[in-house]
Parts: sequence; structure tokens; C-alpha cells
Amino acid sequence: MIKKPRLMPKELLMSRSLNARMNVLEDEKWKIEKGFAGEVNFDSLTDEMLHKKCWMINGLWLKSGDSTFQIDKNMIFERKIYLIDVKNFEGDYHYDTDGRFRKADKYLNTRWAS
Repeated sequence: MIKKPRLMPKELLMSRSLNARMNVLEDEKWKIEKGFAGEVNFDSLTDEMLHKKCWMINGLWLKSGDSTFQIDKNMIFERKIYLIDVKNFEGDYHYDTDGRFRKADKYLNTRWAS
């Protein structure tokens, strides 16, 4: 059961609106568009399979001290809660046995993988 649907980020709404009038920072707009598309794709997979098995809260913003952060998807089951941070990378990525994340032979900075 979806308790909070996914909303388009304010930054994306603003950049789409401004882009109709002027050339907004294309690189930044592309990152926001791609991130939102990844979240929506993940929603379509999980919502279809799990909508009757758990509560889902999409795009939950929290504040801790002076920092705010978003949890892309919270899935609340009877005995477990999953906090999901969706990434929309291109290419083939692999986890090594020591938990490091890599693309081809290049290791990535993955604070979330540890």
C-alpha cells in the first residue's frame, strides 16, 4: 500500500519551467532528470510486486541537526523496514568479494556499499 506517492522534485519542476524560457544548466538538469527517472523506474518494479505486502513511503525528507536528506523509498513490512537509496548508473557494475563497487577496472567511491 503506497502511503506517500512519489512527487517530482522542486528542482526538476523549476528547471523544466525555466528551460522553456532560457537555457538552464543542462548538466545539472540532466542529473536531476536521470535521478528522478531511476526512482520512478524502481517504483514501478516494487509497487507492482509489493503493494499488498508492505507500506511504501516515497521521497521522505528528514532533518538531522543542520542537515536534510532524502530517503528515496521506505518499505515497511510487518517485521522489517527497508530504506532504499536509488542510483541510476549506466553500464555494467560489480561488487567485489570485499564489498567494493567497480565499473570495469575502476573502483568507485561508495560510502553506501560499506
